[in-house]
Amino acid sequence: MLGEEAKFAYVLGFVEGLFRGHCFTTWGLPDSESNADYLHATRSFNEHWTRFVSKLKYSEFVGELDKFYADDKNSRIEIQHGLWIAMNILAGLSDENLASMVEAWRQKDSGSV
Repeated sequence: MLGEEAKFAYVLGFVEGLFRGHCFTTWGLPDSESNADYLHATRSFNEHWTRFVSKLKYSEFVGELDKFYADDKNSRIEIQHGLWIAMNILAGLSDENLASMVEAWRQKDSGSV
């Protein structure tokens, strides 16, 4: 079991990775109103950042991960997938869609797909 500091470090690294990935995607693209690639990448990042990250504290991600992994059926789900599920829970994904997502990751990460 990870300690609280390790959990926070993972979430911090994950979120920083999201931002750095956006930078790597858009660096070098001409920054202009007429550049469709730049506009699409920036719009997509901004929409997802707002929906899944910007209004939350790291402690909310860690708390949701703790609740998620308290269920032994989720123990084989890889942490990056668990964090994606936690982000969707915190963003208000419907129970039906959430159940489908969780089951898909359980199957994929257990090797039964």
